[in-house]
Amino acid sequence: MMADSVRSYGGAGGEVAVTEDLERAARIIRSVRDLLEDAGMSLSAAERRAVEAFERGSDPTRHAAERAKNALADAQVGSHGTSPVGFSAYGIGERLMEVANRFTEAERAAMSHVSAVTRAGGALTSMWGTGLWAMRHVWAAGVLASTAPLLMTGAPQKVAGAILPDGLPPTTGYLNKDTVQWMVSKLDSSAVGFPAAVYALAAMLASLEGLFGEGHATTVNERETSYAARQPTGVADVMNGLQEEENRMDGSVSIETITHADGTHSYLVTIPGTEDWGAKGDNPHDAQANLAAMVEQSTDAQMAVVDAMRAAGIKPGEEVMLAGHSQGGINAVALASRPEFLDEFNVTHVVTAGSPVGRIALPSSVNVLQLEHNEDLVSGLDAVPNPDTPTRTTVERDLRYSADPQTRAFGDTIPDAHSLPAYATTAGMVDAGAAGASASAWRDSASTFFTGETSTLTEYVPVVPPSTGHEPVDVIPQPQPVALPAFASGPTTNN
Repeated sequence: MMADSVRSYGGAGGEVAVTEDLERAARIIRSVRDLLEDAGMSLSAAERRAVEAFERGSDPTRHAAERAKNALADAQVGSHGTSPVGFSAYGIGERLMEVANRFTEAERAAMSHVSAVTRAGGALTSMWGTGLWAMRHVWAAGVLASTAPLLMTGAPQKVAGAILPDGLPPTTGYLNKDTVQWMVSKLDSSAVGFPAAVYALAAMLASLEGLFGEGHATTVNERETSYAARQPTGVADVMNGLQEEENRMDGSVSIETITHADGTHSYLVTIPGTEDWGAKGDNPHDAQANLAAMVEQSTDAQMAVVDAMRAAGIKPGEEVMLAGHSQGGINAVALASRPEFLDEFNVTHVVTAGSPVGRIALPSSVNVLQLEHNEDLVSGLDAVPNPDTPTRTTVERDLRYSADPQTRAFGDTIPDAHSLPAYATTAGMVDAGAAGASASAWRDSASTFFTGETSTLTEYVPVVPPSTGHEPVDVIPQPQPVALPAFASGPTTNN
């Protein structure tokens, strides 16, 4: 399941799916053994009656009874009789169960070994690189300080500029998904607990937003898109569409309507990640929505998606794929986990990139592909591994060990590892069948969205009413998970 630093787990080829298949086969074979035992008992009873007929009958009857008795005995204990075949079936069933257990042990041992080796090597490499990065900054500062009288000439600045490194330090070896997942997981064993801690942070940010008078979107407006319809043919096209979505930075949600040859429609809904990190903006895809969505609270960002889907006229039964990056992926999975949402929309597939959604349970009717980079700490903020089920496929990639130099460069810093261009390269591996059997099976199951047929793209922008002024908040409330309101029909209002 390894290919160019990529592994997939869960889904159709995942540990659970494989062991379930093996265990199912073992149960079937065991049931065959039980049937053979029942058949053997019936044959034994028939043999006894044949013996009785042999003992009581005349010569012709005795000859027929003897032949029947011998045939019945052979059917029970002969080379192909019920007894040896049943015993063989029992052995096969036991061996299949042993194979299932060994497969699970080997899969987990391999994951542990690879994880430990790459973590140690990556940490040392990144620490060395971070040290060099810091030393070059100190060196550049020393040049400026020692040549202060010459600053007016601009020469020291040129020298210092040549010394300074480009970009951020390479920290992903020691600050990555695994290390952040381990640190955040300590909340689970603390007196506070992970959900309560996230609730408290979400409440604090909500209170700050109220204090600064942040607006809340109440509906969406349709607008003509500035991008051409993508006519997607694979997961990489979905990532590119998400990048276009995030380029707008206005909270908009795009819906691509795919028209098939038979006149039916499928829909691809792209949901952006976090676009507002402050407490004053009106963009619903903000920092507070990140935390609220992780603990399955309703958010303005989620309601913007719902309103856009209603405005697009998606009919019951029409297949929908939700796609999101970072917070967008959290919102996609959170929506797909809610029965009232699925009652209104037939969401069959979800794809996420760099989204911490391991704590959100989903029904088996929703087939999920989760793309994650080991260098992307965002995907580890939920502090748990993704579920390994037949309908949840995780593609996990270590960018630093890619065969492609450009991809390796994406793995040096956290922002690059979390970026959509990086995830587009991983999505391309899914499209090429190079990310494992489970990833390929997920893509095959989503083929109705990747036909490349005629499509139209529509943008939906959240509408925020004018602010009525500041309303200071004196008490930080304890937020509680709430169901999305007004799912029956018609427009919605966010609180």
